[in-house]
Amino acid sequence: KKILVTGATGQIGSFLIERLVKENAEIFAVGRNKKQLKEIQPLVKSQKIKFLECDITNEKSIKKNSKFLNNIDFFVHLSSGYRFDSSDSMTSNHHTIEHDLKGTIKILKELKNLDGILFASSVSIYGKPEYLPVDEDCSVNPNHFYGVGKFGAEKILQSFTLKNKIPLTILRIAAVIGERDRSNQIIPICVNKALKNETINVNEKSSRDYIHIFDVIEFS
Repeated sequence: KKILVTGATGQIGSFLIERLVKENAEIFAVGRNKKQLKEIQPLVKSQKIKFLECDITNEKSIKKNSKFLNNIDFFVHLSSGYRFDSSDSMTSNHHTIEHDLKGTIKILKELKNLDGILFASSVSIYGKPEYLPVDEDCSVNPNHFYGVGKFGAEKILQSFTLKNKIPLTILRIAAVIGERDRSNQIIPICVNKALKNETINVNEKSSRDYIHIFDVIEFS
């Protein structure tokens, strides 16, 4: 099987690619910059995977890779457009629309021979849930543009797979923790503060679900 993985240099992407290589899959890893391969660099150098330098928001960039994209069997869509570290929320919101919605549509146009799709969505699509624990029957009501982008991408992929009669798996993932977490979210912040022997301030009224990266890979 020829498997295309977006978000290939991210936390989930890099671990999943390593797992798929062990299972002898033929991997095409998508990323914006071949100079920032991070953990997958050894796999690219050893030619165990093919790296496609591609911006899915740019049609010209996608077209340059069409000879590979046209022959992909399975699509693993992990990349996300929201910039949590941006100080400008409107800029992040615009980038989410360009990447999660328009970018998903653009790359799907080149994937002409798919047998299936796996999409990494998020529990953030539920917003403030009606009940806990959240399940698939809980109402979708995102209150953050990250959730809006993920839910929009879900609907695009559902329409595409329904039309083309191929299976779609959607994983609505909670906040991921574990190795290779490069985010500026609470767990890495607390770990870094602890290593520096700094004070950690905790809001006792706040709670959040987490999932370890190895569990995400096991379910993927």
